[in-house]
Amino acid sequence: MIDDVTHGLIFTNIDGEIVEMNELAAQYINCEKNALIYEGYERIFDNLIDYEFRKLKFMEKLLNSGRASLNVESHLDNGEALFLKLESKFNYKLGLIVTTITDETELITLKRQLEQQNSLNAIGEMAASIAHEIRNPMTSLKGFIELLKMNSADDSKKYLNVMDSELHRMESILSDLLYLSKPKQRSFETLSINQVVEEVVELMQPHAIQHNINLIMKCYDPYTAKIFGNENRLKQMLINLVKNAIEVMQNGGTIMVSIEYTDDGVLLAVQDEGQGIAEAELKQLFTPFYTTKEAGTGLGLVLVKKVVEEHNGSVTVESFVGKGTTFKITIPFCEQSFCSEYKDDRSNYWFENDSRKTLPVV
Repeated sequence: MIDDVTHGLIFTNIDGEIVEMNELAAQYINCEKNALIYEGYERIFDNLIDYEFRKLKFMEKLLNSGRASLNVESHLDNGEALFLKLESKFNYKLGLIVTTITDETELITLKRQLEQQNSLNAIGEMAASIAHEIRNPMTSLKGFIELLKMNSADDSKKYLNVMDSELHRMESILSDLLYLSKPKQRSFETLSINQVVEEVVELMQPHAIQHNINLIMKCYDPYTAKIFGNENRLKQMLINLVKNAIEVMQNGGTIMVSIEYTDDGVLLAVQDEGQGIAEAELKQLFTPFYTTKEAGTGLGLVLVKKVVEEHNGSVTVESFVGKGTTFKITIPFCEQSFCSEYKDDRSNYWFENDSRKTLPVV
């Protein structure tokens, strides 16, 4: 009967021994049910994350007041995080401690997404208020630097070039802020993803060569892949990913930008041979202002994620410390994107693209 309930259940006697539990509870705490029966109550924490101090407070409160609750984290066999809430209460009639385990993963995930969205909204408000205030003096400074370069010796030009480079970096940061603050736009068109990738690889090739990096493109595409998107934004996204890959490969190596097909659409991957990313850092990658680089702004990957979402796509990251990192982006095929955004125009789209010629004969 206890296996029919929708949350985990654990029963512990007054001696602190687990006497019964359902299969869902065993699954949540990632342990075999038989391995915990008649074991101490604290064993339920063996495979849970970040519990040490909080577990002691939890146990103290349970002993003193007869009830306590605790939020913990576990991991499924596939590595996905599981956020759980443990609630224990002493039942005086039964002489048992009844512990319920509730899966709050969806709630925690939504809460984090809301926090991230609030951060992006804060970025937008800040960017809108400071954009003109910063850009006006920057334009003046750039103009004066160009004048000074014309009348300066070579030694002085070196420092002026540094100043000019830093101004360009400031302008790039401001552009990212403004981009993130803009509302979603739908100025999309049918594009060849191959052409977009080729142009970005060609653009970034000199930068890669300077860092002793072989930047190559590999296409598993038997025909020209078409997507429905914004060319400039897709290029900006790819440039960010390739630039990041170059920066993490201090000793040179190879960056592979590949295109292939899946059932979900076009799969675009950017693979580097850098130092890789630790698991704890992976969870924070798309958090605004989070960065592991000394001169980083923490906005580049936020921008990448926003572009992907604008194209109804998804982005995942695979990384192995000491081996490298791969960013995988899936974008729906042109027809899928079109139909999802413009459901009322499906028939027009069908005839405009002369799809009747490809109808099978039966």
